[in-house]
Amino acid sequence: MNTNTRVNVVIPSLLLLLGMLNIASGAFQLSLLAEGPTPENLSGDFASPHYFIAPIPIVIHLLTGIVFNLLAPLQFVPALRRRFPQWHRRSGRLLVMAALAASLSALWMNQFFPPFGTGLKYLAILVFGIGTLMSLFFGVRAIRRGDVARHRLWMSRVMAICLAPAVSRVILLPLFVSLGELNVVFIEAVVWFSNVFNLLVVEWIHSRRKVVAPANRVRGWAMK
Repeated sequence: MNTNTRVNVVIPSLLLLLGMLNIASGAFQLSLLAEGPTPENLSGDFASPHYFIAPIPIVIHLLTGIVFNLLAPLQFVPALRRRFPQWHRRSGRLLVMAALAASLSALWMNQFFPPFGTGLKYLAILVFGIGTLMSLFFGVRAIRRGDVARHRLWMSRVMAICLAPAVSRVILLPLFVSLGELNVVFIEAVVWFSNVFNLLVVEWIHSRRKVVAPANRVRGWAMK
């Protein structure tokens, strides 16, 4: 497999596949919200009635998450970036807003909805939610300065954190199907593992490239 095929097809396809897991989960959760607080729903994805009492944050989180997971993988296709630069910039702005809304709504629910488990999941959402906001800030700042390489690195970190729930599902769903019930501490540990693993993959990939290179600097790139 040549490098061109890997960066234009394989990597974006893998990102989209993981994103589709998040999209499917988000669509399913929206359908549960539409049904209302039935006994089955209150014992499943929305074990707390707060999701039905104050549904706006979860709806914002799910809808913006669906938008992000659907469009973000296309940002990582070099051929599309070269051929349609205006589309890349405009959709990028939309994705920044979607990631911002998804992160802020997640942090709001994490703070004001009843806690889950031992608090490890609360801490994970707090750490990686703030990490997403910081990565968005530094990613936007980098591109406004014309530093494409650092922009891609920071936005790759955003992508890694946003795809962590999909990695968690890849690990947890087969275990849940086979065992029927999972230890809460184990679930929390998987949340941490998924985020850290994704971020380590990003750092490994980008460690093989030059983070800053004169050829990767443009002037006024984000302003056009």
